[in-house]
Amino acid sequence: MYDYHNAQLDVAKELFSKTLFDSAISLLEPEIEYLEQTQDYNLLSEYLKVIISSYINKSDIVSIEPLLEKLNNALLASSHPSLKVNYPYHVGYFFMLSGDTDQAIEMLEKALIYINSNVKHPVYMDICISLCYWYTIQNKLDRAIYYRDKIQHLIPPLKHASPQIYSYFLNVSARCFLMQNNFAAAYDTLMKIWQHPVLIKDKKTFMITSFQLGEYYAQMNEPQLADEFFQKSWTAAEGMNNLLFINFALTHIIAGYEKIGDFEKALAFSKIKTANLESKTLLQQQERLHLFALQAKLDALQLRAYKDKLTQLYNRHYFEETLEDWLRFARDHHTPICCALFDLDDFKEKNDRYGHLAGDYVLRTIGKIVKKYEVPYELFAARYGGDEFIIIGKNKEKFQHTIEQIFKKIQTLEIPYGDDVITCSISLGAVLLDNVDTFTIADIIHKADEQLYSVKKSGKNALKVI
Repeated sequence: MYDYHNAQLDVAKELFSKTLFDSAISLLEPEIEYLEQTQDYNLLSEYLKVIISSYINKSDIVSIEPLLEKLNNALLASSHPSLKVNYPYHVGYFFMLSGDTDQAIEMLEKALIYINSNVKHPVYMDICISLCYWYTIQNKLDRAIYYRDKIQHLIPPLKHASPQIYSYFLNVSARCFLMQNNFAAAYDTLMKIWQHPVLIKDKKTFMITSFQLGEYYAQMNEPQLADEFFQKSWTAAEGMNNLLFINFALTHIIAGYEKIGDFEKALAFSKIKTANLESKTLLQQQERLHLFALQAKLDALQLRAYKDKLTQLYNRHYFEETLEDWLRFARDHHTPICCALFDLDDFKEKNDRYGHLAGDYVLRTIGKIVKKYEVPYELFAARYGGDEFIIIGKNKEKFQHTIEQIFKKIQTLEIPYGDDVITCSISLGAVLLDNVDTFTIADIIHKADEQLYSVKKSGKNALKVI
């Protein structure tokens, strides 16, 4: 099924690049429940990113909302390799939709730092284009041009390969040219979109390009043509039937009518905008998006604070917080707690023989193995310190089966390193506790540590459970 679902994802990304957002959504959404059940969090997060991005491009905020928490949970559970990019990238767009320009810019620039100027990263160009646009909104032309110029050489091949990115870039470039009073370049740029057979059929692209052509004609002192394109833009915005996006279009249309001195129409559209702003639906949508963005930002910061950078498991501090919560639950509901502590046999000798880089590689490999057995709210693992790892669980039978599987997996592990192969074994001690009413965190860990010590004393490379 792995190949099938990855093939689906590739097709959906291609549909997305062709602005066929509904097709991308309909291809991926039916598979979300399956990926949740199989706990394939890496692939689930990729599916959700494409679906949410599609809904953002459709400005369908109502459909986005129930998917946000799913994305948040999937990223947290997946140890996703792009986690540091995903959070600020998506949260930045949520801030944009909720109208907080400063926070949007801050988060997108943070995402760009994590990408480390890798022009081949899937969201590199999208972030640069968005930053260029939002800096034009803030009238910071130098910053806008800086981001435009970073990617200008990458755009020509995207005319047919990725028309959506191509049109976004051309529109923000046209805004920069208009702000520079370079009207000929602005017009030529907008005509590339207007005459593109695919782009002009996309409602969002048509709406944006129309009000930009209206702004061009307004600055060229051709009010009749400006009015024509403002009306085209408004018709397209109304047809999208989304309050947030209508509000976005109205802001530009009102400014355009003020430029050509048609204050009567500017006032009429201002009244429409005021009615939209007073809409309870719009206010609720903006509030929900803003609160989610803030919470996701907080979760990202907490996740980085709680993760062990080397193994990508949770660290000792977060483990102790989690065990405290589980212990409280176990006391209240009279349920068991299981705890296992293990370390690598003769790890110091491996470090001395192969070097500390090899030792780090071994620990990362062990971390990946243990991570695969984690189950949210049922089995939790952390790097306890050095080469020690700790695992807790709530179901005695499942827990014992899991630690036996981990033990066997590491026993048969062969890690290629240069011209050599590193083998590993572990000593593991575990306790399965039915009644923890009188136990503290220290008591539980101490009991597991006693079993680990017993294994070490008996010759290592063994598992002991009581």
